[in-house]
Amino acid sequence: MKRQIRPLLTILCGTILAIGALTASAQKSQRLRSTPRSFQTFYAKFKSAVLRNDKRSVASMTSFPFKYGWDAGDEGTYTRTQFIAKFTRIF
Repeated sequence: MKRQIRPLLTILCGTILAIGALTASAQKSQRLRSTPRSFQTFYAKFKSAVLRNDKRSVASMTSFPFKYGWDAGDEGTYTRTQFIAKFTRIF
C-alpha cells in the first residue's frame, strides 16, 4: 500500500510546485506591466545616461541635496557639484 501511495504523492507535489511557479511568474509579469508609463520613460532615460557616463544628464534628473547612506554611520548629502565629482563612485 505504501509503495502505491509514494508515486502518487510525488506526482501531486510536482503538480503543486508547477502550478505555484506558473502563478508566481504571472504575478511578476503583471506587476512589471503595472509600473506607470511616466516612470518607465524616466528610468529608461536615467539608465541610458548612467550607461553613457553622462554625469550632467544624471544630475539633471536627480533631486538635490542628494541624500546617501553607504554603511551604518556613513550617511550624508551631496550638492550637485559633489554628486558630479563622485559620480563614478556612486555608479
